[in-house]
Amino acid sequence: MRALFKGTTNLYIRADYAKDIIESVKFAQEFGLKKIVIVGGDQANKVTAFLKDNQIPVVLNPAHRLPNGTDEGVYLPYELPGILAKAGVKVAITYADEWWRTRNLAFLAGTSSGFSDVTPEQALQFITKNPAEILGVDQYVGTLEKGKQASLVVTTGDMLDMRGNAVQMVFIKGGKVNLDDKQKRLYEKYKEKYGQK
Repeated sequence: MRALFKGTTNLYIRADYAKDIIESVKFAQEFGLKKIVIVGGDQANKVTAFLKDNQIPVVLNPAHRLPNGTDEGVYLPYELPGILAKAGVKVAITYADEWWRTRNLAFLAGTSSGFSDVTPEQALQFITKNPAEILGVDQYVGTLEKGKQASLVVTTGDMLDMRGNAVQMVFIKGGKVNLDDKQKRLYEKYKEKYGQK
């Protein structure tokens, strides 16, 4: 806990409702905690000024979901990253505890770009630069710069668009990753066997 009170590590607060976000941040600030991060933030759009004024970043819940409230707009989960970013709040997108879905993380960023005023380049930062800065590891990862651990994905088509994205090569920490797997081998085997084109 010492690092938390010294301000060298983050306090992550899971809060979805606007009132909970404000109350939890104020409670943490009463104890002198400076590095606060909201995780979840389904109603963060209702408190954007508060988040910006207090420099509180938000790690959002997955965007591919239904709205939580009956009176919320159907597209609010898609628009939320863009709304917060335009208000000056640092935003990251996550799949939360659904780690097996992280292969689709780029599509969440693409959805936020398609449903808000952020550019694809800004949306890409929701899953690269911004999370690295929030976690405090941006000196190692998050952007392609000299001295950082280079992770790179090469695709045909737009990486943020699931309709045309086909991963061709992946490099993690500068090393090429073998993309061969059982499903690809079976696909090739039965494609050849049944002569499909």
